[in-house]
Amino acid sequence: MFWNIFTFELKYRFRRPATYIYFALFAFVALLLIASGSTPASEKVYHNAPVVIAELYVLFSLFGIMIASAVMGVPLYRDLEHKTGTFLFSYPISKTAYFMGRFWGSFVTLVFITLGGVLGVWLGSVIGPGTGWTEALRYGPNTLANYFQPWLTLWLPNMWFASALFFALIVFTRNIKSIYSGGIVVFIGYLLANFLAQDIENQDLVQIIDPFGLNSFAYQTRYLTPFEQNSFLLKIDGNLLANRFLWAAVGAVFFVAAYFRFSFTHFFQTKQGKIKKSKEESVIKKVIKTSAINVSFTDNFQWKVLKALTKIEVKNIIKDVYFRSILLGGLIFLVLDFWIGNTIYSVPSQPVTSVLMEYKGFDYLIFVFIILVFFTGETLHRDKSTGYSTINDTFPVKDTVVIGSKFIGMAFICFLLATIPIVVGLVIQTLKGYFNYNLYTYLIDSYLISFPDYLQMVMLVFAVHLLVNNKFAGHAASIGLWLVLIILRSFANYDFNLFFYSYKPNYTWSEMNGLGHFGEPLFWFNSYWTAVGIFLLLFFSIFFSRGSESNFNTRLRRAKAMFISQQTVIGYVFLAMALAIGSFIYSNVAYTNIYLTNDEQQERQAEYEKQLKKYEFMAQPKITKVSLKADLYPMERDAYFYAEIQLVNKTNESIDSIHMQSSQLTRFDLLYGNDTLKHRFPLKVKKPKFQLFKAAKQQEWYKIYALPQTMNPGDTIDMRITSSILNSGFVNSGFTREIVYNGTFVGGGMPEIGYNAQNELNSDETRRKYDLPEKDNELPPHSDEYGRRTLLFSDEADLIQFEAVISTVPGQIAIAPGYIQKEWEEDGRKYYHYIQDTPIQAFFNVVSAEYEVHNDEVTLPNGEKVNIEIFYHPGHHYNLDRFEAAYKDGLKYFSETYGLFQFRQMRLLEFPRYAGFAQSFPNTVPYSESFGWLANFSDPNNFDYAYFVTAHELAHQWWGHQITPNYTRGSNLISESLAEYSALVLTERKYGKDNMKRFLKDELDDYLRGRSNESKKENTFINCNRSYQWYNKGSLILYALRDYIGEVAIDSAMMNFRNEFALREEPPYPGSSDLYRHLVAYTPDSLKYYLEDTWEKITLYSNKTEEAKVKKVSDEEYLVTLKIKSNKLYADSLGMETPAQYDGDYIDIGVFAADDTDKNGRDRTNPIYLAKHRVKPGEETIEIKVNKEPIKAGIDPYNKLIDRVPDDNVVNVESDD
Repeated sequence: MFWNIFTFELKYRFRRPATYIYFALFAFVALLLIASGSTPASEKVYHNAPVVIAELYVLFSLFGIMIASAVMGVPLYRDLEHKTGTFLFSYPISKTAYFMGRFWGSFVTLVFITLGGVLGVWLGSVIGPGTGWTEALRYGPNTLANYFQPWLTLWLPNMWFASALFFALIVFTRNIKSIYSGGIVVFIGYLLANFLAQDIENQDLVQIIDPFGLNSFAYQTRYLTPFEQNSFLLKIDGNLLANRFLWAAVGAVFFVAAYFRFSFTHFFQTKQGKIKKSKEESVIKKVIKTSAINVSFTDNFQWKVLKALTKIEVKNIIKDVYFRSILLGGLIFLVLDFWIGNTIYSVPSQPVTSVLMEYKGFDYLIFVFIILVFFTGETLHRDKSTGYSTINDTFPVKDTVVIGSKFIGMAFICFLLATIPIVVGLVIQTLKGYFNYNLYTYLIDSYLISFPDYLQMVMLVFAVHLLVNNKFAGHAASIGLWLVLIILRSFANYDFNLFFYSYKPNYTWSEMNGLGHFGEPLFWFNSYWTAVGIFLLLFFSIFFSRGSESNFNTRLRRAKAMFISQQTVIGYVFLAMALAIGSFIYSNVAYTNIYLTNDEQQERQAEYEKQLKKYEFMAQPKITKVSLKADLYPMERDAYFYAEIQLVNKTNESIDSIHMQSSQLTRFDLLYGNDTLKHRFPLKVKKPKFQLFKAAKQQEWYKIYALPQTMNPGDTIDMRITSSILNSGFVNSGFTREIVYNGTFVGGGMPEIGYNAQNELNSDETRRKYDLPEKDNELPPHSDEYGRRTLLFSDEADLIQFEAVISTVPGQIAIAPGYIQKEWEEDGRKYYHYIQDTPIQAFFNVVSAEYEVHNDEVTLPNGEKVNIEIFYHPGHHYNLDRFEAAYKDGLKYFSETYGLFQFRQMRLLEFPRYAGFAQSFPNTVPYSESFGWLANFSDPNNFDYAYFVTAHELAHQWWGHQITPNYTRGSNLISESLAEYSALVLTERKYGKDNMKRFLKDELDDYLRGRSNESKKENTFINCNRSYQWYNKGSLILYALRDYIGEVAIDSAMMNFRNEFALREEPPYPGSSDLYRHLVAYTPDSLKYYLEDTWEKITLYSNKTEEAKVKKVSDEEYLVTLKIKSNKLYADSLGMETPAQYDGDYIDIGVFAADDTDKNGRDRTNPIYLAKHRVKPGEETIEIKVNKEPIKAGIDPYNKLIDRVPDDNVVNVESDD
């Protein structure tokens, strides 16, 4: 019988179109992604690389869960629903045959469906390069194992788990809705794993609890280089193997439990209630009093029915156990997100309202989407699915009342979902002892932004269900519509919000600036989409069916008859409103602010290079003096600049024209005397695609000016620049963050001189598309004459004289680099005059906001005093002591170690959280609101990143401003690596080595991930050209070098380097080879291998402690025996590794006693032995005697070397008795 039922199930499934639709869906999506090149692969990784295919399969399996619910949830329920199960009692069918036949027949069908994805991936890797859709260079060999190994190890186990779960849920509950809850529980497990994955310390737990294995996969592949991703199948070992076995076993438990629970009697028989016989003599006769009943079907009756039905709809949803389950899941994650939030180095933020409102858009939004999509469909179809419609349809109630009651019911649910974050936020703030509730932010964000957003979603889903008139098809169509929108935006790079239902410009709350300028576009887009949504709801309501005839043709005839009806006319009014508002939005985005598609932006970058590259090294004069006047109008978000500049021809050529460019300035002009110089705009570009009616005036952002007289070598000329930044209307993205109501942070308002190669296309694949040669991102060689005479960050100037007069609105303080000379108020405006009395780089900025100011001073080693000024938003005093301490400690230590600080003041300026960085200008550091001002460092073990980042930016006053890097390969490491290293040392002096472990682990992780995602090639450090190299790798290798050669040696090398090049006003300027020269001079011959390995090669270690045992020798002596394994590897630019040939390297061997806490409550490790051993390649046994009981021991315990598996360096010590 098993075979009969099994084959029957297969035949049933393979006769249904849904099976082939699911198969085709996977095949089509896979083919589309692979053939179009829309995969997660970096440019040096094949689109059909084994790891890329594996990642796609894991992602497909997430969507496969929904298909598994449709396939595996109904085999048994089908007999229950159609009441065919009772017929089974008349056949000699065993429980095993029936259960197994249904399950395995459906599972085999599901396996067949997943093969659609395998076929699609293979077809995509053939069609993509074969048709030229994607260039053939992006595809590797089509090896069969690449397609089936990850299918067997990743995709199928997920389908097995999901199948067993959904099958078991039907067996235990006999309710199809239980599948929703089961899916939600699984999804919660996945989201929980994602949530925990934010913290690098949780990785083992994360890899185990993720039921889909996506986090396990990501962790297993996080460091694979492009070569490894292209060449090797995914290894299924370690935690990934454990994850696969665990969840396959959980699936087996569900399967076995379902089998033992299942029985024909339990599953199919209807329980009958007991009927009590009534005795005739006990019957109570009731007298029913009747009175005249007045029946009225007026509008008042319809209104009463509307209210009554609405209450019923709301109660039905709120009392639904599945609604409560899903809402509880969302509530759990909302609480977690609000309580922990988005951490930096595991440090949470203060629970300020603006930050909490951002968190509700994390996991909670997913649950909101699920509730609104599924319960909108449930609400519309509840009457028919319960059979109540046969009664309800006979009532004299208008269709609009029925539909209206259901919509208003869902609108109430939207209101409830929008309100919950307010309640949770207030509770969380109170529990955390934070009482500065910002009700304005709560109410605006929840009721004027989120609530309309939710309503728009409901209106679209309503329209879909009204048209489709089938609950499950409506669910699928609704989800499909959103998926199409997401795919088009994510993979096709279409992002014009006007044409993507319910999409709006991004926005960010700021404690400094509130909602600010984001409010206007949000209002217009919300009004637009709400009007569109109301039209869709009213128009498609004419497809609503009552009665037994509900086929599409019948509904279509009825809809045609109602094409002009009361509700459709109202709908047309809202459509007209949407068109009017849409026209206004279109004008703002496409014309006023020149919207360009992603392809248009790329094409313009290509044309920039094709037409103007010839000017790249053209001789241009350099700026030597700037006198800037800036008038800021924060409430209008406008700024006007007037700069008097002095130019000098420092080349050996005559110059007859100046090239100037700026895409940030609305306009700029160059004046000589009182005359505006004539210019030409040499760039020819196509009209933007979305300027459909006429072409807007082209912004002339690159101008070539003819000089009034030729500048011969050594000539000087005084000129003026007038420019402005005007923010009219709003942009599609919502983000123009420079000039805002409170917290303006903008550059100096001057165009740059000459051609800028950074404006070119960077992607080699995209460059080939536009017939451009590959770009290696290499600056000139170290010895290049142009590179050595040009500054990296300011190629249009050497050091300059600078002063500025800034005006702003009363109540705000305007700041620019330099010393304040005077401040005054005139004509209702506030003026500030700054002069920088020593030469600086042409790298300056303007900031304006309503600030409180914290003042202090510090005395340098030579007795000079430096003023410290911290400008912060009122109320953001949480970490002032940390910012001040970093300045005080750094100014003293850096001056003593590297050379004296060059200014008499140092400022720190808070700016709104629209960007998350800090930037060091001469004696002035703008520092983002989101990057430490609101951090909660209550845990003494937290890494104090506010102190560290402040120290890093302060260090730039030496490495970047005193020492100005040249324009050659690797020169940026002088600025960033030395600043990162200096801050690391200062933070270690403040908090100790133990506090650095978390930071160093993150640095190593970021470096290894960076090289894994390399899109071109990884350079050796001396030629580094990526942020993961000069930030992350730089800090690691310099920190280790300090440990190898000693603090005195590396400090002496850096001071000598600084003394040779500090504050140079004329070239040659220093590059990475100059710093390397000084480091070599202070490195002993025995350790120069380390410099060569880290600077001139790409070197990795594989260090591991196999075991550590201890034997007590005497009362105060222990013998520790370590079995270690060490190998050194050299990698090429794509990550292909070869074993190094060497006799041995010096590596730390450490033995540690039990951890404890210091006087500040911080965790403290206690090394009882730490020394460098010359460790040979391969396995080695080391014996060490210590005088305290050891707990842990290992090789390179502080992870100073670059090791791809740093967690196995240290192990617990076991007794050898």
